[in-house]
Amino acid sequence: MDTSTLTSTPFPTPEVPSIKKAELTLDFIAGLITGNGSFLWILQNNTQEVPVFQLKMPTEDLYILEAIKAKLGFKEKIHEYEHQGRRYVILLIRKRSTIENRLIPALEERLWGIKKEHFNAWKRRFFENKFKFIYKQHI
Repeated sequence: MDTSTLTSTPFPTPEVPSIKKAELTLDFIAGLITGNGSFLWILQNNTQEVPVFQLKMPTEDLYILEAIKAKLGFKEKIHEYEHQGRRYVILLIRKRSTIENRLIPALEERLWGIKKEHFNAWKRRFFENKFKFIYKQHI
């Protein structure tokens, strides 16, 4: 087979429904996070662990991730990637002021089950280390 004639065909773009910020409730967002969100600690520069929030969804749900970003006032970029033949979009929140002033208040008392436990442990560690973050920024 002559592969020189093969072309890359992008995935078809489905008609994207619009979501108004008012239609997107914090409880709905919390439900998505319960299934698709992660509260992480990442080693940065091999010196300090930093908090990271991740929300990953299939590429066809990009419009939902964009609506969540707008509703919560996040400025971070949504990244696209492919893993094992599947395409995803991912929102990573690393900025500590965004975590403290937007993410944590939006999720407070809205998560359930094991995700609530993960969030509470992550949040507790975030506030325990808050002053370490501030101190290290000025060294």
